[in-house]
Amino acid sequence: MSFEARWNLKQIEAGVLEGETLGEVIRRGALAIQKEHGLSEDGLCGPATIGAIALDNEEPDHGSLEIPRNSRSDIARVYGTFDYEPSESQRGAIIIDSAWVRENIVKVVFHTGKHTWCHKGIADELKSLFKEACDRSGYTPKSAWSWVARHQRWDPKRPLSLHSWGCCIDFDPKLNGVGPVEDSKLYKHPEFVEVFENAGWTWGGRWKRYPDAMHFQRTK
Repeated sequence: MSFEARWNLKQIEAGVLEGETLGEVIRRGALAIQKEHGLSEDGLCGPATIGAIALDNEEPDHGSLEIPRNSRSDIARVYGTFDYEPSESQRGAIIIDSAWVRENIVKVVFHTGKHTWCHKGIADELKSLFKEACDRSGYTPKSAWSWVARHQRWDPKRPLSLHSWGCCIDFDPKLNGVGPVEDSKLYKHPEFVEVFENAGWTWGGRWKRYPDAMHFQRTK
């Protein structure tokens, strides 16, 4: 336990933090944790938020997994299955069982100092590929998002997004939008794309029906 956590506990035990003040401190802390972990931001310190705190304190296993086919059954076989419920505060978002999150979702810090959360089975590979792609292409995305628990396009009528498993990542959405890819940063830096594709990842910029230049997923 950190010094700050121990100090705060002593404030509670001494009665300095109590009642409405304590409730507000917990609410603000819960919101900060939820924002960092991509959880529903409701300020309630429920199971998912408590699980995220435990996740921060664990030393994760960053093992490597096989690359599954792009089918739900194979994705679930490789990256796992989880129970979830719809978010009441954000349309299209879901709240995943906290035990699965603690076991499978880890924090990755890139060479740029930026970080994201992803599946533990791709963490080391993602970190390495990102650095290689930046070095080879000369393009270093400022934004990178992997684990976001939600349905595709935030539409609850659609299947779950692969972001829910943390087995894909989006780079600079404002510069690599959905639609024609020719004007995207990644299209203009093919070496970046090649690094991921050579490692077996799929680039959404090659999709005909719904080209998604920002998107890379670790499926065949």
